[in-house]
Amino acid sequence: MVDRAALPDVTDEDPLFNQEALSRVNFYRAQHLNTPNVVLDQDLIDQAKKRAQEFSAYSGLNENHRGQPEGLGERVFWSVAKGPMPVTATEAIDAWYKQIDEYLSDSGKETGDFSQLVWVNSKAIGFARVAAEGPEGVETYIVGLFAPAGNVEGGFAANVQPRQ
Repeated sequence: MVDRAALPDVTDEDPLFNQEALSRVNFYRAQHLNTPNVVLDQDLIDQAKKRAQEFSAYSGLNENHRGQPEGLGERVFWSVAKGPMPVTATEAIDAWYKQIDEYLSDSGKETGDFSQLVWVNSKAIGFARVAAEGPEGVETYIVGLFAPAGNVEGGFAANVQPRQ
């Protein structure tokens, strides 16, 4: 059940938003053996914009990937921060990559954000951001779509390479 009106898309307010996302994702991918760079895909950006607005119609992360586009990996970051600016792509991607410690320790905690970032078979990405001022600060949702999807059961050994 939708909780509220979707937040406005602010992806294009920063014309470098997707370039920043691309650079940061490829920065982390370059730290892993045999993990090629990904490229930006406008169709994925457009789909990410739609998904970010869908997520923002729910409180927090209560949307829980309902309606996730088939065949795509989907990562979502949500934040409420003090200050005039929405969270950046770099902040979201850095938070996702920090899951590497849990992944390497095999702690059993969720590490799907990290593994999707470095999934060898993913070739293209598109990111979007919706944000608005709320009573507690600027609420931001960032959605990253990856094609093809990562986190495929049985594919981790081949697709999540060790650090160089």
